[in-house]
Amino acid sequence: MNVLAELERQGLGNILRLALERFKRDQTLGRITKPLENADAQALERLLGKPVRTLDLQVLDAALQKSKYQVSLLEVLETLNRAPIISAKSQRQHLENMFQTALENVIDLEWNELLQNGEAGASRIKRAIKEELLVPLEMVSNAITLLRQQPQRLPTLATQVAGHAHALDSDTLAGQILLEALSALQLEPPVRDGVSSSVLIAKLHGFTCVHLPWREVIQLPRQQTDVLFLENPAVFEALLDTGITRPMLCSQGQPSAACIALLDKLEGKILFAADFDLGGLRIAKRIAGRYPNRFKPWHFDKSAFQAALEKTGGFSLTANLEPYKTLFPELVSAMQETGRGAHQEAILEMFCQEVIATP
Repeated sequence: MNVLAELERQGLGNILRLALERFKRDQTLGRITKPLENADAQALERLLGKPVRTLDLQVLDAALQKSKYQVSLLEVLETLNRAPIISAKSQRQHLENMFQTALENVIDLEWNELLQNGEAGASRIKRAIKEELLVPLEMVSNAITLLRQQPQRLPTLATQVAGHAHALDSDTLAGQILLEALSALQLEPPVRDGVSSSVLIAKLHGFTCVHLPWREVIQLPRQQTDVLFLENPAVFEALLDTGITRPMLCSQGQPSAACIALLDKLEGKILFAADFDLGGLRIAKRIAGRYPNRFKPWHFDKSAFQAALEKTGGFSLTANLEPYKTLFPELVSAMQETGRGAHQEAILEMFCQEVIATP
């Protein structure tokens, strides 16, 4: 006799599916407190011989064993499941065990520690393991080791660790894990080539004003000098027009690989100026996080923000600024209280007057 088919003909199909879902949680014959639908309750009543409103798996198991079918609930549920039943708890433990085994291939100790704490790509890796994908952690770990030693071009790096120039592209699992890991480790991702990424500089290494590509930046010697960091090309050029002699660089938005490589080559203070908006705060957080002992705001504070508002009134700003409040408490509080942002151009005159007065 096909017991499962017979029970389904008796209208117990949905009851059994509910029982299977409940049993998978912890592999116990527990209860479902939610009241049953009328049709399900009536079908169960016919089996038990008494009225019911909720499903108790222990009661159902006893009834099946005493019935003409003489089977346990577990036997029926495994037939329904078409495989031995593994509880959600057991599945989670199995996944965690596989994750820990995979981490044995991560020789970069700092990355390994972040993964153990659930950071730096851990969620993506666990999801891939669950989907039974090949997770190339050894390859990614080796790539990180090489990037710690010196900057790398992406195709060259991929060829070294995998024998294939596109093995670490952003559309691959390995490439995606690598990018998450590098972001958490505050390491700059590899560039695809040495000329696409550049940084705008002035009064540095003998250059008056030039876009310097990454391939040239990495050849520069280290230099002990303070540098004025700007994100806005218009402000950069206005300061250049004053005859400024102070070394400057312009990120033109989020810092490029060339920009970070240049900052790595410098050893003085980073005098940071940016727009008073979400983009400016993001850049500030990145630079302050990477160079905590060198980062120094330059007209990037509450008083400069208020001066910018007085000049132009600013613009509406509704973004969530809480993640930046620890680094810039007074500035962020002022931006939140007013609900406004402002551009650097509003206080451009302040910038120019200061650099003219300061050799």
